[in-house]
Amino acid sequence: MLAWLGAAPAGAAAVTDAGAVTSREFVWGYAIRREWPDGRHDLFGFAPDARVAQRRLGRDQDYWRGGPVRPVAVHVVAANATDVDGHPVDGCRRTGCPDVPAHSRCPDSLDRGQR
Repeated sequence: MLAWLGAAPAGAAAVTDAGAVTSREFVWGYAIRREWPDGRHDLFGFAPDARVAQRRLGRDQDYWRGGPVRPVAVHVVAANATDVDGHPVDGCRRTGCPDVPAHSRCPDSLDRGQR
């Protein structure tokens, strides 16, 4: 596992057990963000565990690698469970969605979308 996946968003820690939490709005973890050439993005696959998110990222990248249509970038982002659950399924253009890779706090990072 990569060390950067252990980092959580500022002010929140990733949880591995939601335990007595009754609302997903307080559950932080990781999700996969897939970006398309036309500016849309997908946000899916919430996981409170970084290793699970990393495996999902690898599977998603493998799936799209050989196809004629490929996303511009696919990366793990720190995300809130409620944001992921309520995210549009058919592509989104909202600017407030989680978009900074979990390993970088800089949105213009050169390693964005890389494994």
